[in-house]
Amino acid sequence: MTEETTAPTVDQHNSFKASCTLNEKEAGPSDPKPMPNASKECQLFLPDLVNGGDVLVTIGRAYMDCVPTDTVHGIPLGEENVRVTITIPKLKRALLPIPMNEATCIEEAVSGYLADCCRRIGMDQRFEFISPVLVSPVQQNVDRAAYVRERAEYILRILRNAPKGKRLLMLYNSGQHWILAVIDPWDDSVLYFNPLENEPGDDFKDLITTALNDWKLLVGSGVRQRRNW
Repeated sequence: MTEETTAPTVDQHNSFKASCTLNEKEAGPSDPKPMPNASKECQLFLPDLVNGGDVLVTIGRAYMDCVPTDTVHGIPLGEENVRVTITIPKLKRALLPIPMNEATCIEEAVSGYLADCCRRIGMDQRFEFISPVLVSPVQQNVDRAAYVRERAEYILRILRNAPKGKRLLMLYNSGQHWILAVIDPWDDSVLYFNPLENEPGDDFKDLITTALNDWKLLVGSGVRQRRNW
């Protein structure tokens, strides 16, 4: 089974069997600790039902000091399960062994953290969520225009299926840091939160501009004609 392209680190908690392969390295003082208990770097494998054996689906951190009544996104861990932070997805379409309400596969788990936060504060009905794995530039030495077009078509599919009035939330990793974008297609406006407090790179703007321009051609009138960043 071929390995898929990896994605940037995103903190997201899910459940896996405690039998996942663990490295010996303990979490050091400088390691991020999204949960209060100690963690171990781990490789997570699932059975390959086609070829037999196990296949690596993600690299993460496992929090072993758990009890069955601990919850992940409101769901009890249960017996023999551990809380896991997914850091580097390897097989994005692999199904989670314990599906969450907002995630059934590795790819969805990466973007599920943002969706879960909105659900908890009652704002999930206002937004559609874009997977950072499918929009962040993880490929190198490729035709840039074609690569922008490929990712923009994914955003366009979400726009076409979104009810009128919904906004899009997009986490984007430039390779150095994260940017959060709130895209309002009907107002043709983009609000972005950049921790470096500077203009985002060309790839970020070209990606969103391409998707919104294509969407405006589909819907025609009723959309603001001058984009506001």
